[in-house]
Amino acid sequence: MRLSVVALPKPNRQGELPLYLRISHGAGTKRHVALGFRVHRDDWNGRKGEVRRSAPEAHHLNQILADRLADAQGAVRDLLAGSRHVDPDRAKAVVEAALHPAPESAAPDGTGLVAYGRRVQADWAARGKIGTSLVYGTALGHFEDTVRRETGDPDVDVEDLTPALLRAHEARLLAPKPAGLGHKRNYVAKQLSTLRAVLRRAARDGVPGAATAATVAATIRVKRERVEKARLTLDQVRALEAARPDLSGRAADALDWWLFAFYAGGMRFGDVATLRWAQVDRDTDGTPTYVRWRQRKTGDAQGVPLLPPAAEILARWLPRTGPGGHEASPFVFGLVTEDQLSDPRKARSRIQSMNALARKLMRQLAERAGVPYVGFHGARHSFADVLRQNGASVYTISKALGHSSIAVTEAYLAAFDRADVEAEMRSAFGPGTGAQLEH
Repeated sequence: MRLSVVALPKPNRQGELPLYLRISHGAGTKRHVALGFRVHRDDWNGRKGEVRRSAPEAHHLNQILADRLADAQGAVRDLLAGSRHVDPDRAKAVVEAALHPAPESAAPDGTGLVAYGRRVQADWAARGKIGTSLVYGTALGHFEDTVRRETGDPDVDVEDLTPALLRAHEARLLAPKPAGLGHKRNYVAKQLSTLRAVLRRAARDGVPGAATAATVAATIRVKRERVEKARLTLDQVRALEAARPDLSGRAADALDWWLFAFYAGGMRFGDVATLRWAQVDRDTDGTPTYVRWRQRKTGDAQGVPLLPPAAEILARWLPRTGPGGHEASPFVFGLVTEDQLSDPRKARSRIQSMNALARKLMRQLAERAGVPYVGFHGARHSFADVLRQNGASVYTISKALGHSSIAVTEAYLAAFDRADVEAEMRSAFGPGTGAQLEH
């Protein structure tokens, strides 16, 4: 009996293949057990049965696969030890039990919301979603503090969750320091949304009282504040470009990173940081023409043609970080190393620290150039708005940004349209109309 990890040729709309553990028994007899996650078909090495090393978080994902394969092999060995002849369906049942054990029944005193949430958090981490895991950890930590303050206990049973406790949590998150935590409304809304997600999952898992608790939590919502999407006009971007010849060191580097993000389809900073030379296509004379990458946020494949300013930036960096360069690196801007990228936590920490440095330098450059400061997501907003102002279709903008659907892009652009309408109305009706236009 042989066990192996395989990807079945049934991709979803994002091109992701489901991974299974295959149990081969005798001539042509096979059984499959779902492993519970997918990888993009371009990232799967079917011959080796593993995620390609060039894929995001490949080391972490392959470690998960190796651990699950080892668990399954151990379960089959134990089964074979008791009998020389094992039915393949029996082997499948044993492997399923080893990989997906049934949820533990609730303890006599119920299932704690925080304790259950920590298991969900650990599951996200095990699936390589470190950012999501950290979001859950923060939300659960804040809620645990509220529970201790309000009840004196470290946790609350899911079936004992009340609107009053959730309201107290909301109030504590919003209240100014030192009485509360002084968070902004949108952050608080996200915290409560995370708790609702935990409860919905608990309801699906059959946790006692979770369905009722999820209904209760759904009534506690914080109205989000409207946030203006910071963006620059094309003239303001060119004012930044004009400052490039006078810069050196990390200031010049940061401007290159930001301008490349803008001209390469509003690329997110994490994707700029992990962009590889191997993902840059060139024409016959070596000029960069196209760039392809997999978005770290969504895992979706993305590609855009390289506009001349973006190609010029790559030409500047080639002698530095390209093959044979004095700072040679597989990564275009040399912002990460293979070792850092192989560990999701190291990768996240490195990208965040370099993003913080870039934001600091870009604030200084924006002030020097006399333009508003916008961060790297602002470069994305700016790119989208320049396309919109130039008459590009929503479909074109959606493809350039790598959105999963046009509906996402329409929502993304709605704030721009609203700002333009308000500006035109204020211009037409004169000062004093702003307050009436806010709602």
